[in-house]
Order: sequence, then C-alpha cells, then structure tokens
Amino acid sequence: MNMYRQNPVAFYLRALTYTLFALLLRLLMLAPLLFLLLPQGSPWRWGALLCPVMLVFVVLPMRYSFADALVQKPRQRFFSFDTALSTEHYGEKLGESLLHVLSVAKWALPLVVLVAFAGWYYLYPLEESPAELLETLKAMGQWGASVWYGISDFFVRLFGQTPAAHLEGSLVEGLYVILIVLGIGLLVFFYGIMRNSCNRYIWVAATREERNPRTEIRRRMRGRRLRQLLVGLLNLVLLLPFLVVTWLYLKDVFAPTIDLISTNMVTKFLKVHELNELVLPLVLAVLLLYLPLLPVRRILTATFSTARKRHAVAENMVDTSAAAKSIQASQMVSDVPMPEMPVVPQWVQQESVTYFPQNAQSVQNNQNVEG
Repeated sequence: MNMYRQNPVAFYLRALTYTLFALLLRLLMLAPLLFLLLPQGSPWRWGALLCPVMLVFVVLPMRYSFADALVQKPRQRFFSFDTALSTEHYGEKLGESLLHVLSVAKWALPLVVLVAFAGWYYLYPLEESPAELLETLKAMGQWGASVWYGISDFFVRLFGQTPAAHLEGSLVEGLYVILIVLGIGLLVFFYGIMRNSCNRYIWVAATREERNPRTEIRRRMRGRRLRQLLVGLLNLVLLLPFLVVTWLYLKDVFAPTIDLISTNMVTKFLKVHELNELVLPLVLAVLLLYLPLLPVRRILTATFSTARKRHAVAENMVDTSAAAKSIQASQMVSDVPMPEMPVVPQWVQQESVTYFPQNAQSVQNNQNVEG
C-alpha cells in the first residue's frame, strides 16, 4: 500500500479538518480586538494592535503552508498536517505573502479612488448642511436617467421607432448610480483577487523545482487567463449557496439590527440573547455552506495552477531535412538482432587460461554453451 496515495475522500476530510483548525486560529488572532471594549483611557486598549500583527506574521504565511500541502508531487495524493502547519522557509513565505497583498491591493485602487472622490466632492461639503445630501442624490439620479434614456433613445431611433416620454430621475435613481459605480469598482477588485489566486500554488511548485517564482507565474499563466476566469467562475458557483442564503437572511434582519443598534446607543445596554439570535444563523451558514466547499475550491485552484502545459509542435515547424532524418535514424534502435553473449576469440581464451588458470572452468562453460 502506498502511504502517499490517499483516497479522495480521506484527502478531502483531512483538508476540511485543517480548514476548521485554521478558522479557529483566525478567530484567536481576532481576539485582541476585545481590548477595544475596555473603558476609554485604559492602556490595555493598545492590546488591540496585536490583531493586525498576528494576522500578518501568522495567518499570511500559513496560507502558503496550506498551499504547500495541497500541491501534490507526481503520482501522489497525500494531505500532510505537518506540511500545512510547517514554518519551513518562513521568511520566504512571509515575503511572498506581503507581495501577494500588494498585488491584490493595486486592483482595489479604482474602488478606493471612487470612494475618496465621492467623499471629498459630495459628502465633505455637506458636513455643515446634511440636508443638501438628498438634493445631491437627486441630481445624480437625474444625470443617470438622462444618460440611460439617451442611450436607449439612440437604439430606438436606429430601428425607426419613436422614443416614448421619460420620467425625470429622482433619489432612487441616484442610489442606483452609486451602486453601479461601486459595483464596477468591486468587479475590478474581485477580478484582481481571481487573477492572483494561483500565485501561491505556483510559488510552491517553483520552489520545489528551484525556479524563479515570478518567471514561473508568467510562464504558467501565459495564454491561460481565460481558463483561469472559468475556474474562478466555477469557484463562484460553489460559493453561491452561501452568498444567496446570507443575502436573503441579512435582507430580512436589516431592520431589526438597526433597531438593536439604536437601542444600544440610547440605553448603553446590549441584550446578548437578541444578538445571539441574529448571529447564530450566520454561524450556521458558515459551518454548513461555506466551510464544506472551501477545500474543494482550493483543490480546484491548486490543480489548475500546477497543471503542466502540453506544447504541440506545428507541422510546418518540423525539420524534414536530410541531416535531421539522419540524426533521427541514428537515434533509433537498430533492427539487427544482437548476440546473446559476446563472442570471445579462441586465442584470447587460451591466453586467459595460461596466465590465469582459475579461468579454466569459465572458459570451459563458454565453449559448452557455444557448442
């Protein structure tokens, strides 16, 4: 039995066990945030700074250790907890983690710029007169409605029809404009996350083969971005049950949550049992819909990332010259049968017996075989 060849069910269950442990570890890394609940002026509130420090120096390198456990060697399928929790090459893993964060962060720049511009251009001037915010949203709705109807009227006239009367944009259309702009920024950010999702698995493969990770990433991803997008969409399908259930639940509890927060701000008293009733369904959604499919999504990405590319040589690129054919023929195995044993001349056998009498028996056996 090959100890490095687990069946798929055992491999999945071991990966799932690790994801549960990693979730508990991340919750432990967030525990220092509880220091913020202490009264104002307490020096212990500075303990909350331990949270980002532990996230950077513990959680980020662990992601590369987990990738090392998922990337399998040829003819192996074995998830090792020792590898997933290993601190080997810690400095390299930490450095690659920080580079990965920077690579993803640059894709968030459009979203950050949009939010910063909206805050500076629309919200900051309204600090002294918040009532003007509604007028600003209404103006944005009118602009969005005019752009939408202008585009639609162009296609209506293109097919010889007469455009219908349009309604003036309002506050609702202004909110739609904001959501559309933010949605575009989020799509760019999510595309950046998907584009960099294969990097840590390729880093593992490049490190094992002693290659440059940056060069290996470019080589493996060249011409495969469309298939990478398809893998990302498949991962989104696996994540969709959790997102749908969470969205439907949050939509129903939005108003009760606002009431609970408003009551807490007035009374300075939080009812724990009401908070548990709101949070418990989300915890169940994570445990039942998110975590069970998380190893599948990671294994799918790791398999795609480390799959070896098969290069096919075009027919017009095959060398058909006489020299190439001669070299190819010399490299082929000859059809002439080779003798089973080497042929030793008779005089060599006689001199061998003369100078080395102990070879007499061997020479006699060879003669019997030839006879």
